[in-house]
Amino acid sequence: MKHKKIISGVVAASLLASSPWTPALAESLKWNYVNAYEEKNGSLFNSENYDFMKFSEIGDKLAQIEKQSNRVKVEVKGQSSTGQPLYVVTIAAPDTQASSARFRL
Repeated sequence: MKHKKIISGVVAASLLASSPWTPALAESLKWNYVNAYEEKNGSLFNSENYDFMKFSEIGDKLAQIEKQSNRVKVEVKGQSSTGQPLYVVTIAAPDTQASSARFRL
């Protein structure tokens, strides 16, 4: 029984001796500032298979595509909770675009 008490005392003393005594001796946490709404330049995922584009550039690109094709119609139907535009892109043959209006909400 005394043997167990001695061993537990030695283990407790070694744990106390190995821990830092002041916060200055402890390693401080490294914080990285992350802004979820900040647009990044480039993508960390699958960038070799597609061209990266910032969300702020999508409206101009969609307008450019709409001008080049008579099959594409772009509308802004609202805003997201962060104030970004919500785009609705309709791709249809020109003669069926009018009839597809019945499927819209």
